[in-house]
Parts: sequence; structure tokens; C-alpha cells
Amino acid sequence: MKKLIIFILVLFVSIIFAFTIKGNYGNPTPSNIYDNQRFMGQPFELSPERGRYALTMSLAEDHSFFLKHDIARIVTPDLGFYKGKYTLLVSPGLSMLGVPFYLLGAGFNLAQVFTFGMPAFFAVLNFLLILKICKQLGISFRGAVLGGLSYLFATTSFVYSVSYYQHQTTTFLLLATAALLFGKKSVLRFGIAAFLAGFSFWIDSQNPIFFIPLIFYAIQSILNVQKDKTFTRIFLNARYLFAAVGIVVALGAYSLYSLAVFARPFQLSGTLTSIKDFDQNNAPIIKTLSTQKDTSRFFNTRRMTNGFATLVFNEDRGTIYYAPIILIGILGVCQLIKKKYNESVAVLGTILFIFVLYTMWGDPWGGWAFGPRYLIPLFAFAAVFIGQAVDIFREKILFKLAFILLFAWGVAINLLGALTTNQVPPKVEAVALGMKWNYLLNWDLYQKGLSSSFFYKTYLSSILTLEVFYISIFVSIIAAAGLTLFLPERTK
Repeated sequence: MKKLIIFILVLFVSIIFAFTIKGNYGNPTPSNIYDNQRFMGQPFELSPERGRYALTMSLAEDHSFFLKHDIARIVTPDLGFYKGKYTLLVSPGLSMLGVPFYLLGAGFNLAQVFTFGMPAFFAVLNFLLILKICKQLGISFRGAVLGGLSYLFATTSFVYSVSYYQHQTTTFLLLATAALLFGKKSVLRFGIAAFLAGFSFWIDSQNPIFFIPLIFYAIQSILNVQKDKTFTRIFLNARYLFAAVGIVVALGAYSLYSLAVFARPFQLSGTLTSIKDFDQNNAPIIKTLSTQKDTSRFFNTRRMTNGFATLVFNEDRGTIYYAPIILIGILGVCQLIKKKYNESVAVLGTILFIFVLYTMWGDPWGGWAFGPRYLIPLFAFAAVFIGQAVDIFREKILFKLAFILLFAWGVAINLLGALTTNQVPPKVEAVALGMKWNYLLNWDLYQKGLSSSFFYKTYLSSILTLEVFYISIFVSIIAAAGLTLFLPERTK
């Protein structure tokens, strides 16, 4: 019965994503992207989507990590320059993973839509991994489902599941590593986990930092500590040392890639010479040295106060505005620590590492973006504590009402973003431009009936208002969570 329910849930969330994936019909050319699809509400409205898609297109069509001029033109200002060639200023992993989706979609004249569907594919896998981890930590199936649904639809995870960003892939690598380590101990499982940690560098160069708590969990779980009155002895099963081969393979492969492309073993794409734009003669305009990126300045502890306020309280990116359901998870922390101490500390540590790192980040707003996009992996791990909170308080009617209200708010806000635009300026820029800086901008587009959804624009816009489409999806999601929360336990 449980397997059938999981199948129905996977089908349900897949349909929701299919309805909301951003896109237009066709296989867009670089000139079409540049001329028509770089604007608000279009699939390539922001440089992160354009850049990663450009590299995917180059790998699929030209079999090259370097971009031809017509493709490079759509990437600015995230365009790098190396020895007269154009490349991307972000890690290449997501673009590489997108190639099979691009090629499959191209056969149906839907290359862009299929490629943008890759994050949704990983989001579904993340939902299944949350269910798995909750089971490993002794959380009920009901709690696990509500935690998973909260992550998918009541946080900014929703918005970045339907556009071409790296966050769902990073989340998958972290959750998969946790699921492997929390399960039965074996050299093979630890080796795969080590590979995933190393491969995360391909997706985003700072990602390996997030794996540190899980790595410490893995180390302590294979140590045998014996104490007596005189000595403390620590024994290590030497065969687990072979698991380190996984991370060596992943990072070694990156080194080979970097040597082949840049003639350096570990060249960070973000430190390359940066192209600001092209002039009227299509010659590259190189950024001045003062604006070039320096890895030593990516993180700064002096930014933590501002970063904390931005990611938690501020109206333009604050979690309490975009994903208040996360507050429910706080209620489950103490109980889960008592029940599964080592695993809970690893989960909390991962949350802490993600949060602290991005409070020190030079751009905690994530550029022009919808909500706190950097915290999406954090939300996935917080979903575990949401599941535990449900187990503790699910018989309390006040808890149920609070849960469904916070869940409904999160869904309402993030569905609005998923169906309209990610191109939301931070307040520090919006004020000078006379623009709105949070989901009120999305509300304006919604009221005008402007949607980025491929499915709605292609099949429904002529017969259905955006309001009806929005309400239909919203009610469906709330109904799924409500049934899970309020249905009584089965009696034997």
C-alpha cells in the first residue's frame, strides 16, 4: 500500500512540475534567445539560466566547453574570457548533466523545455530521498510526506525546480550522501558518498564545504573507541579507507577537465577574466581589474549581520516571508536529537554550514532572484525536522491549523513565482529603479495574466485565465497536504 501511495505522490508532483516548467515551444537559436527571450517572464530572463543553457547548447551542438561568438553573446555578464576564447564563469557540471535532456527534447522541438525540466527531475528524486532519510531516522511516513511536500511546494525550492538552476542538483548530492551514510555501513556506500561529495565541486565550487558535517559523521561512524581506566583506544577498520577513492575520482576528473580546457589542474571558472558586454563592433568589453572576482573575497565574516537579516527577516529575500513553514521544523529538533543523536547533529551541521556560508556571501540576495534561493538545500534538510514535528504534534488541532496556514502561505507565494518570473531585484537596487522588490512584483504580473509556464502559454492561455490555472494548482497542492495531515490513522 505504501509503495502505491509513493507512486501516486511522485506522479502528482511530476504533474505539478510539468504544468509549471518555464519555457516556450521550439529549439531556440542563440539569436532568438538574445532578441526575444532575455526579458522578464521569458525562460532566459536572467544570466544564470542563459549561461548554463549556453554551455549545454555548446556541448550538445559543438562538443566544446568554449562558446562560439553567437552563443557567448547571450551569456553576459557571466561570460569568461581565456586566451581569446569564451567560456562560462560558473562550474560546468549542471550544463553537462543537461546535455541528455537537451538532445532528447531537441527531437521533439522542445530542447529548452526538456532542459529546464532537469531540475524538476532532481526535485522529484529529492522528495524520495527525504522520505528515505525520514524512514532511517524513525519518522513516520505521514511526517515524511508532509516534510517532503513542504520542501517541494512551500519553499523557494518550487520556483527553482522549474527553471535552469543548480540548486536541486546540489540538494540531490547532499541528500543522497546523507541517505547512503545513514544506511547500512559498507565500503561501497561510503565510496559512492565520497564520489558525490567530490562531484559537487563540478556543480558549484563552494559545494564541498556543505559536506563537511556529513564527512565527520562518516568518520566517527567507522571509528571504534574503547576506554578503560588508563587509556582511550581508537580503532579504524582500514578497508573503509578505500572509500576515499570516490572523492579522488571525482576531483581527479575535474583536474583533467581543467587541464584540458585551461591548462591548469584546478582553475575556478569564476576567477577568469570577465566580459561585461560586447560593443557595437561585437568586440568584448572586459571588466576593469577593480571589478574582477577574487576568490579570497567571496566570503567575509563582516557581512554576517547583513546576510543574516537578508536571509531571515528582510522582505525581499527573508525566509519568514517566502518559506515560513520552516519554522515548524524547530519544534522537532530536540526530539529528533534525543532519538537519533549522531544523524541529527549531521543534519543540523549541514544546515548550519549552508546558512553561515551564505550570510558571509558578498551577494546574499542571489542577484535578481525570487526569494532566498541559496537556502534551498537547507530547506531540504529542515524538512526532516518538519516531519518529526508532525509526529510529535499531529494530534493537536492548533498545530494542524498552524501547519496548514503556513504551508498554504508558502505555496501561494512560491506558486506565484513559479508561474511568473524569477527576475525580482533586491530592495537595494529596486528603490533606485522605482520597482517592487519581492513577490508583489510577481503579483502584478499575475494580475495582468502574464505567465512563464510553458504548459499554460502553449495549451491553456486561450481557454483559461491565469487566475483559474493558479487556483487549480494551489487547491490541488493544499488538498494533498491537507489529506495527509488530517486523515486519521489506519486501525488494524
